[in-house]
Parts: sequence; C-alpha cells; structure tokens
Amino acid sequence: MSQEEFAEQANVHRTYISSVELGKVSVGIEVANELAVALGMRLSELIHSAE
Repeated sequence: MSQEEFAEQANVHRTYISSVELGKVSVGIEVANELAVALGMRLSELIHSAE
C-alpha cells in the first residue's frame, strides 16, 4: 500500500504519514487508532507488535 493510500484510509495527510515514518512527529492515541484500523488491526495489536 502506498503512503497516499494508507493516509487516505487513516484519514490523515500523506505528509503526516511520512513524518511518522521518519520519527519527526509523535502520534496521539486517536491517530494511532486510525492507523491501526487502516492496517486492519486493533490498536492493542499494533502496540504489541511494536514492543
């Protein structure tokens, strides 16, 4: 999936996704949940996979 497609599914701007990937911004809980949903998982699963 492209950054643009992912951003659209997560309801954020493409440049925000890029900034997250580069570690330039911190993600709030609501956005983290939107990112998880766009990836087809629950937020708890996303957090667990990052640990």
